Amino acid sequence: FFVTTCQTYETSSNNNNQQNQQSVEIPSECPMSSKYNKNNNNKNNNTSTNSTNSASYNVYGQKIDPNNNMPLVPNQVPHSDQVKPLDTQRIESTIRKGGTQSDKWIYPSEQMFFNALKRKGKANGITEEDMEVLLKIHNGTNERAWKLVMQWERALHACECQEPTLLRFIGKPADLAPKAWIKSRLMGYSAPFDRHDWIVDRCGKEVRYVLDFYYDESGSEDDSDMVLTVNEDGFVVPKHVDIDVRPALDNFENLSDRVRFMFKPRNTNL
Repeated sequence: FFVTTCQTYETSSNNNNQQNQQSVEIPSECPMSSKYNKNNNNKNNNTSTNSTNSASYNVYGQKIDPNNNMPLVPNQVPHSDQVKPLDTQRIESTIRKGGTQSDKWIYPSEQMFFNALKRKGKANGITEEDMEVLLKIHNGTNERAWKLVMQWERALHACECQEPTLLRFIGKPADLAPKAWIKSRLMGYSAPFDRHDWIVDRCGKEVRYVLDFYYDESGSEDDSDMVLTVNEDGFVVPKHVDIDVRPALDNFENLSDRVRFMFKPRNTNL
């Protein structure tokens, strides 16, 4: 459930455009692609105003940004079942936000994370004291997931787009992707505990990635051996969570990417 609650992200106003170093370097001969089309040629302002001003809401009754399905106003109000105050400070991710020049996604605060768990019925046995660790694991898992997405982008599409961004995402914990269905139903593997579909903006081209999150069952059964490491960006990364990232089979190009990626060098320590 850690990753599912990241749907409380919000855009950042920080204009620091620092990019993470990837395991596969961008070829120097690759031209920078800039295919973002932000021109609006509508001369009739009245007709365009009607569509942009139409309110959109999620299943929880929250008003959302139709561009990324995120709540417009973050919920920092203490929950009615809450007995201790929680931090409302938010941390900026390293994940560039699609549709912006240089903004990055911002992770939820402890208060927002707690409210999200309560709202989704996933807070059984969880107290305010657990929020700090759970939020660090949530953030670090998403940082690791983005690095894995970027391995695909750098290995296969560096010449096409040097700065892909995360446009939007949706949690699908109850929906098994075809690969996960085959592994869990026909091959005897455990099913993923969570699934996300991430829509990447590849310089104007939307590409859907499927992310399956598994508990690593190859290690010790002793809970005391659970390992949390800190990556180069200062985020906590749980070593007992495996993330299977791949382009969705939406078209022939994504299928071709899956085949080509098998022969590309990659960082297996992410």
